Amino acid sequence: MINNIVHQLLRLLESCAQENFLAVTVILLGKLGRLGVDASGYEDNGVENLRYRLSSFLCQNSSRKLSRLSQIAIVKALLGLLSLSFTELIKSTFELPAVVSPPNDNPLIVLAREWYSGLNNKL
Repeated sequence: MINNIVHQLLRLLESCAQENFLAVTVILLGKLGRLGVDASGYEDNGVENLRYRLSSFLCQNSSRKLSRLSQIAIVKALLGLLSLSFTELIKSTFELPAVVSPPNDNPLIVLAREWYSGLNNKL
């Protein structure tokens, strides 16, 4: 049932043009993803799919011009779907747990680190 809800919300997210609704939808997806992590772990196929879809959505930032609110919501949702803290995520030398591949190999970790490092330049 949750997979159906997540699937429908992801479809809605892809067609959403209103920024406030987009951010709220991402926050809800992040909460549902955390339920999936709590129930089935970080390696669950549904959790992995949600991480992939949210990171893909963040990569579209340059073409969609997502607001800062939407970007923060996406990165926050992604952080909740990873088995590491914010501090661990931004440290480039931190040893990552087995469920997360090394930072040079994991595009999600690289994407999140690049996004956070770019905040200073944009503020």
